Amino acid sequence: MLVAACGGSPSTGEEDSGSTTVPTSVTAVTTNSPSTRGSGSSSATDSLLPPETDSLSGTAGEATGGSGTTGEGVPDGELEIWWIDTEGGAATLFATPSGPLVLVDVGFPGDRDANRIAAVVQGELGKDTIDLCIITHFHTDHVGGIGELLERVAITEFWDHGDSVEVGGEPGQSLWQDYLAVADGKRTIVTPGETHDIGGLRLELVSAHAQIIQAALPGGGAGNPTCASAQSMSPEGGENPMSVGFVARFGDFDMLDLGDLTWSYEHELACPANLLGPIDLYQTTHHGQSNSGATQLVHALDPIVVVMNNGPHKGGAWETFERITSAPSLPDLWQVHRALDNDQGHNTSAELIANEGENESDDAHYLHARVDASGLITLTNGRNLHSRDYQSL
Repeated sequence: MLVAACGGSPSTGEEDSGSTTVPTSVTAVTTNSPSTRGSGSSSATDSLLPPETDSLSGTAGEATGGSGTTGEGVPDGELEIWWIDTEGGAATLFATPSGPLVLVDVGFPGDRDANRIAAVVQGELGKDTIDLCIITHFHTDHVGGIGELLERVAITEFWDHGDSVEVGGEPGQSLWQDYLAVADGKRTIVTPGETHDIGGLRLELVSAHAQIIQAALPGGGAGNPTCASAQSMSPEGGENPMSVGFVARFGDFDMLDLGDLTWSYEHELACPANLLGPIDLYQTTHHGQSNSGATQLVHALDPIVVVMNNGPHKGGAWETFERITSAPSLPDLWQVHRALDNDQGHNTSAELIANEGENESDDAHYLHARVDASGLITLTNGRNLHSRDYQSL
């Protein structure tokens, strides 16, 4: 858990429509008891792919880093995370402590999102290669920009959930063929339960291809009292439930990204026991749309920091805002965009919103996190340079 301290759309191209709204201002400083927190640095049993298909993770049965250690197993270096504005799509970039870059999803087709990702990779980080690209699932706002991005930066390796399940029509067939054209021969299909170390960043796979982990992660497994009154939703079809989801760990810090995983699968992760344990930073599932972000999961995660990769008219549902802000930890919520279809009571405070208005969308302000191995995380708004520090306990 964390202690907070204040400092200084185009059409989606997928079946998801912009849900309704987002949350009230979340500026309270909250302290949670360390006794409720699982250790973010606990090690899971490695279940890696064979070395010939898992070049970034070392040999099978081990997790190799390259970040080095200081003292009693404390990793060297810092982790950086960038939430790049793709107007309600997804593009989360990890700059790992020892150098490799991990990009999760690539945004929409066209030059806009590819330029924005390349601006961070080349301009902010001085790199010309993304070492690993994880495609959570095959929808336009997550994989559509792959061709244009590759015109700007190289990508060494791809992870995905397996073959697309939406190849029977458009745009699913074209998205799949475009992806195969660039990723074939460099793909690794991942499954829940695998654990990989990429440059000192530990990735624990918790969902893929409509399957979830069967055993609790370190720090997880406790009963979940919110399950007794949990709302249920019927399983959905298509690509969203196929989403690759993972917990990312660096030292005492942990973060959850479930792509666009839908409610019924989140319920399985949360009930009857919380398989994930408490999480420091939660990236809202499905851009904050209302058919994801199950209350029973979000409240069990009990995050202090939440980042929503929504657009001005996509994601950021008012229901999602209320689920987040009613979590026991009273989390700070940071938004990539103000949700313009919501009232102010269902948006976070202005200093935590990267892009405020529809006419400002092309400014493409990012959200950025810098994390050290002790779990100190500094989140910064690229629009106004407002930052807040949080400490994992």
